[in-house]
Order: sequence, then structure tokens, then C-alpha cells
Amino acid sequence: MFSYSLDEHTTLAPIEPWQAPAFLAQVEAGRGYLGKFLNWPATIVDEASARAWLQVYADGYADDTRRIIGIWDTSGELLGGVVLLKMDHQLGKVEMGVWLVPHASGRGLATRTCAYALDWAFGARGLHRVEWQVDPENAASRAVAARLGMVCEGRFRDSYRLGGEYRDTELWAILATDWPR
Repeated sequence: MFSYSLDEHTTLAPIEPWQAPAFLAQVEAGRGYLGKFLNWPATIVDEASARAWLQVYADGYADDTRRIIGIWDTSGELLGGVVLLKMDHQLGKVEMGVWLVPHASGRGLATRTCAYALDWAFGARGLHRVEWQVDPENAASRAVAARLGMVCEGRFRDSYRLGGEYRDTELWAILATDWPR
């Protein structure tokens, strides 16, 4: 298993199906916070559903279409993660998203983790475009996209449902030629 030291307090490493208990605990700790803008936390209700969700990413790792990287603190607590999904090597693009538990927010972890993921996507994988979909009301996520140098390319009205209501989505993106590293 690979790991990358983000700083003296946090390490990036995959979240694997056998780590479903830690993933479930992290989702439960931040369920209300995460559920304000994301649908998937509502689907993680027990260890079996957590394991199944992580298995989708393990299968995606095997067929090279998805990745999930956890943000772990030195005590072994899972603080959040970054996902790379819909990886299309023919088109040279991938979608990226990030989440954190509330007490890990505001420390730059999301931005630094996503910068690592962008380095990997553009460098190691040779992809050309990384997309970021965000609810326009999610100021923290929009700020991360902006700090990464992404450009807001448009708004899709009523493009997803959350809690029974339709919500808009903004599409942000960055190209390999825009990435400064």
C-alpha cells in the first residue's frame, strides 16, 4: 500500500474495503455536515454498506476508472478523502471530489490533498483535464477549486436531487496546461 506524508500530522493512503469500520465512523461523525451537499453519506448506514461503497472504488482501482485516497491523522483517524471517478483515459479526463469531517476543515487539508491528486492525474497518469462538480452554495468546496486554479465553466440548473429537492451544480475544471507544478 502506498502512503504519502502530507505533513507531520497527516498521511494520504487508500481507503480499502477492510477499513469499512473506520470509514463508517468517519461518515457517522460528519453525517450532518457532509449531507448538506453530498448524497452518498446517506447511503452509508452500516458496516456492510460502507464496505460495499469502498468495494466500488477497489473495483475501480482494478479497472483503472476510480481512486479513493484517505486523509489519515497520526492516531489513525480518517479525516476525509479525495475521490477520482469517471476516469476516462481515451478522453484524458477525470472527475475529482473531496470531503472532510468538520473538525478537520479550515486547515488547508482539502487543498493540499487535491493538489497531490492533481499532480498524480496530470503527471503519473498523463490526463489532460480534471473536473470538479460543486453545489453553488458550498462555499468551502468552491474556494478549494479556486485555490487549485480551476475555472468555473458553467452552471447546470436542477441537475441533482438532495433531500428531495433539486439543486444546481457548477462545473469547475483545470487543464494539465494550467497546472503550475
